[in-house]
This record gives sequence, structure tokens and C-alpha cells, in this order.
Amino acid sequence: MMKSNYQLVLSLEVSHSYYENNACSCLEFIPQKATVELQKKYGFRMRYKTNGFELYANTAGPIVKLLQYIIYVANDASFEYTITSKDSNFMMFTELPLDQQGSLSYDTGFGQNVYDNEVLTLQEQILNVNTSALGSLKISLIDILKCRNIAGAAQMQINYTARATQWQYYVINKSSVQLNNPAVAGTPDIIFDGPAAVTIATGQAALLFTSGSNLIPLTDYPKYKFDLVNNSSVALGTKSSQRKAGKVIFKGLPNPQPSRIGSVVVNGKGQLSSPIYLYI
Repeated sequence: MMKSNYQLVLSLEVSHSYYENNACSCLEFIPQKATVELQKKYGFRMRYKTNGFELYANTAGPIVKLLQYIIYVANDASFEYTITSKDSNFMMFTELPLDQQGSLSYDTGFGQNVYDNEVLTLQEQILNVNTSALGSLKISLIDILKCRNIAGAAQMQINYTARATQWQYYVINKSSVQLNNPAVAGTPDIIFDGPAAVTIATGQAALLFTSGSNLIPLTDYPKYKFDLVNNSSVALGTKSSQRKAGKVIFKGLPNPQPSRIGSVVVNGKGQLSSPIYLYI
């Protein structure tokens, strides 16, 4: 029986505040053809994790010696991966520049990466390339040697932040429920403006409540809990009405879906909005 001596070479973890535990489980890192050949030739093996992957080398000797040898014979080799997402809405719920579109590129040699506490945080570049993939990742063997921690492996991470939007609740009253100074109430530090009488695209009358200049991050779990309430003792449409307890008309308003995104101007600046249509 052949004996294996797998040693950890590097680990990559991806975090995203969109998820409840911050573990970004929707991304996949697929080795490109040259990387598959390199891994096979020198005995590397990938181990996929929920939020990233680990790379091991099957060698009895020091990993440093193996990497230095590959760099010498392969002329500064690197591991390259295609990044795909199992969630088609990834770019919608991820905070990225609104005026830039393209493929996300990560490279261990990028000058804006941050190395701190033995962890290399990779910063994205947005490339204007025509590809169906979400992005790409290039890990240079030289950079692995530079970033090795005290345990002998390189630890890397990619961090994403959930996109924040103006939440908009459109209340369409189809059952003739008595609305007496309605308000959206719930999370104390998030105040909703409204209601404003509007007409939606279907021609139906609606009451609109918005988070105004307070942009709320999108999540895949109900982090924020709001109710539609009646506040009969407070003037219609005042923000103060949301600070008072009222009779609940609709408990547990739905959170927005990242697939439904609009645009709005907040304080003279274009922002994204998340419309939610509530039929009562």
C-alpha cells in the first residue's frame, strides 16, 4: 500500500454578510486546465469546504522545497481557478460599484491586497471581459511562499458585504381593511417614511412606505423584522408614528428579494431600491 503524506499548502475562505453565519456557500472554484495538470503532476489535491477550499500536497519533504522546485522548472507557476456562483443573484445582493460591470478578478500579486495577522485578504478587480463566469482567481506559488504562516501554510480570504438598498413597501388594500394612520414599525433604529399615496404600474392605488436615506443591507434570512400597524393617535405620515405601539395589521412584513431591484435618488445621489408589494 502506498503511503500518503498530505500537507496543507493553502486555504481560502470566503465570507459574505448576506448570509446569517457569514459563510459564503454559493461560490465554486473550478481549476483551469493547466492547474489540473499541475496539481496532478506534483501530487496536489483540493478539498472543498462550504465557503472555499483547501489545497494539499502529497510530499514527505518540506513544502517549501516542493514549491521552489516547481517555480524553478515551471517558470513561476500559479494555480488558476474559474469562479462561478450557484446563485444567479450574486451580483445583485453583493456590494459592488454601481458604475462598473464585468468579471471579478482576484490575484495574489495584486498590490491592493492586505496581509495582516498571517492572512492575505484578496481585493477584487473588475475586468471588462466577455465571460459567462463570475470571475477568476490566480494564486502564485511565489506568493504562497511569501504568505506562509507559522504552521507552514498560506491562509487567504475573500470578504463580501451585502448590498444596501432603500426598502420600499407598497401596501395595496384589496380587502377594505381599515387603515387608520398606518405605519411600518419594528427595528428601533430604522424609521420608515410614509405613507404616501401612489399608483403602481398595474394602475392600482397603494400606500408607499420607504426607508428613505437609510439604506438597509439585503440578507438571505429575516434579520430585520417589521410590522404594518395602525397608530390612530398620531398624525398620518409622521416618522414619530413609528415609535409608538399600534394595532398590528400585518405581522412580519416580507424582506425584499435580491432579484427585484429598482433605482431611486437619495439626497441627490442615485441608489438602488428594493420594492416589496404587500396585498392585504
